[in-house]
Amino acid sequence: MRERMRRLWIILGLVGLLAEGAAWSAEPSLEEEIALFKAEQEGLTVVAAARYKQSVGEAPASVTIITDREIRQYGWRTLADVFRSVRGFYVSDDRNYSYLGVRGFSRPGDFNIRVLGLLNGHTLNDDIYQAFLLGRESGIDLDIVDRIEIVRGPGSALYGTSAFFAVVNIITKDGSDLQGLRASAESGSYNTNKGILTYGRRYENGLDLLLNGSYTQSSGQTLFFPEYDDGDPAHNSGFAENSDGESVYSFFGKLDHKDFHLQGIYSDRGKEVPTAPYGTVFNAGQYETFDGRYFIDLKYNPQLTQNLGLSIRIYDDWYRFKATNPLDYPPLTMNKDYTPGRWYGGELQINWKMFEWNRVIIGAEQQFHHVLLKNYDADPFFIYLDDRERFELHSIYLQDEVRVLNRLILTAGVRYDTYQHYIARDKQHATPRASMVYEPREGSVIKLLYGQAFRVPNSYELFYCGVNFVCNPALQSETINTYEGVLEQALGPHLTGSLSAYRYDIKNLINLTALGGGLIGFKNLDRVRGAGVEAELRSKWISGIESYINDTYQVTKNRDTREDLSNSPRHLAKAGLAIPLSSEAASVGIEEQYVGTRKTVQPGEKVGAYLVANLTLTVRDLYKNLEVQSAINNLFDAKFSDPASEEHAPILRIPQNRRNFNVKISYLF
Repeated sequence: MRERMRRLWIILGLVGLLAEGAAWSAEPSLEEEIALFKAEQEGLTVVAAARYKQSVGEAPASVTIITDREIRQYGWRTLADVFRSVRGFYVSDDRNYSYLGVRGFSRPGDFNIRVLGLLNGHTLNDDIYQAFLLGRESGIDLDIVDRIEIVRGPGSALYGTSAFFAVVNIITKDGSDLQGLRASAESGSYNTNKGILTYGRRYENGLDLLLNGSYTQSSGQTLFFPEYDDGDPAHNSGFAENSDGESVYSFFGKLDHKDFHLQGIYSDRGKEVPTAPYGTVFNAGQYETFDGRYFIDLKYNPQLTQNLGLSIRIYDDWYRFKATNPLDYPPLTMNKDYTPGRWYGGELQINWKMFEWNRVIIGAEQQFHHVLLKNYDADPFFIYLDDRERFELHSIYLQDEVRVLNRLILTAGVRYDTYQHYIARDKQHATPRASMVYEPREGSVIKLLYGQAFRVPNSYELFYCGVNFVCNPALQSETINTYEGVLEQALGPHLTGSLSAYRYDIKNLINLTALGGGLIGFKNLDRVRGAGVEAELRSKWISGIESYINDTYQVTKNRDTREDLSNSPRHLAKAGLAIPLSSEAASVGIEEQYVGTRKTVQPGEKVGAYLVANLTLTVRDLYKNLEVQSAINNLFDAKFSDPASEEHAPILRIPQNRRNFNVKISYLF
């Protein structure tokens, strides 16, 4: 452990020295550096924190903005790749889905249900699992992403359920950012190939069009699981072969004209799962999952007067999950899951700047949900579950922002949600939040933040009863109270720093639990308390060199047992350096990511800490509009694992990718 930490800090120190030395070698003037810094700070804005556009410094939350420039420089290919670099966040993978940890909290197998994902303001979490998908399963190509807003802390006061730990708003580019057709081809390790077509244009009549389509195919790996190295010939000495493949195709479209905005997504993904979850047959090569996510969203947002804005939105969403579960009921029996869901609704929001010092946000939303959960054996046919549920959600919210002497901003808000025809025990939720943002002097911001949030048990947790799964319609909603202090400070013409300390308390945490006899199910088991400190430095130089370094110390415990939660590292550290070459015709991106030791769901068992390095080289305008990017991930071939959830028993550790590469070629016509 000490050796790993020593190596980490040596590398981070070298990164910092390299950034400092390279930056000074460019020898920009102090006036140029100051102008660059001010332009960068003024250009950093966020929408998701308060539901209107404001500077990051004034936002009532701790916010990180990821830009398309960073995405290109570091060669990130999925949302999961992005979050691996963000302070206070970490990602684990069970060879089926990517799971997001926030501030020491990530229950294995929870499908990211406590982070609300948005795409241009449209909710991505589905209404069956409440899943916010991060890997290739998200169907979102980072090629079309302009920036990602990461807003920490409870967001239920504006967004309702699932805005528990954070709200993430993915904002796409406009057609005018391309003005043509861009074609890309990728190839990498594990026989992984991807093709992308993106078209964008802004026409003379003001209409802006963006279209994006992609297809990905991967053969996956042969993986070793020592838990199945038990002498059984059917278990192939613990090696799962031909059981890790994946295919994804997706389409996204966006059309903007004056005050009208139309967007939609159509994405399907199939994945072979090598871990034999839910008691299925190991190395059968037939356990597969399928996720389909589709929506269409129309928004009209006129500015009625200089101080009064209106937003009207209607949407229609679908989600579809299918799974093939090979069961050892001789002969081999194929059990099937089929769980489609559909929800549609509308939202009205008023943005009223009553006075120069006062802004009010008022909104109302209504949703209608239709859910089917089905589980059956295909041959001979036998049905275990066929449950159809319908429910409604009615919400109103109010937020008031008051500016005092232009240096102090006070914000308070509350949202009231009512669920109708929903079987959960608590159907009404009022969630407040309050904040104080104070700028004692230019370049220095102090934030004091408080918020509550809730998450209603989803349809899967309430109603799913499969072969070895027990449903629990008596579940209660989870709630959280969070207290946070933030200091954001300019440390010179090219360097900014942030320091935040937080504490949260969770009640009625819903856990996937082993019930005995090979059965699993969900229960309200735990009270949880988390506390931590996050620190970060970011630099940007006139020469184009950028770097970041962040460190997190966090403690997250079950308040009843006083033990650390599983999959909760106490220490996270990340660093990155992007260096332009040849007047930005090329760049090199280097990252280091450290994740500390984590407990598994089995008492007394742990997965070790790990440190990985990634290297990306990008060459632009190699020939006219040709761009080539090559990346090596896990450069030093670190061997590490992530904790498995109860569904993967007897497997406790999921092996992660060793050294791998990816090459991408793009051309703009």
